[in-house]
Amino acid sequence: MSRKTITERIRRAKTNDARTELISQWLDDWKDEQTKLCERLSLAIDIHDFDEACIVNGQLRAVTDKKFVALYNMLHVLGMPEQTMPDGEICNWGKYQTGLVAIMGRHIANNDWDEIYNIYMKFSNMNTRNFGRTKNIIAYKLKA
Repeated sequence: MSRKTITERIRRAKTNDARTELISQWLDDWKDEQTKLCERLSLAIDIHDFDEACIVNGQLRAVTDKKFVALYNMLHVLGMPEQTMPDGEICNWGKYQTGLVAIMGRHIANNDWDEIYNIYMKFSNMNTRNFGRTKNIIAYKLKA
């Protein structure tokens, strides 16, 4: 038995309230996953653990790519192409986050711990702000 993707579950949801709940839980789970990875990255930065920083950066890249593809798919199912978002906010968040992970990887390769920390802080701050905003944008659109 195959596991249904979030996009398939949203398609099958009968009401916008059910869709909102599914999306909200999915975003919370994603935020939790990234928070755990960020905690691991923070520890790696504190102790200058190159191997752990490389592993976590790779995991952040994989999670970021996978989740943003799913988010964009959900937006299309809901009739909300990312370019219609206010100022392209969700699309810009995806591009910015993906870029930060790539830049952080280059700094990890150079053992530039101060810059790794700076990128980590930008990444964390962006996520703190945008997980909640994304939930609000989608909930507002579904209620309209």
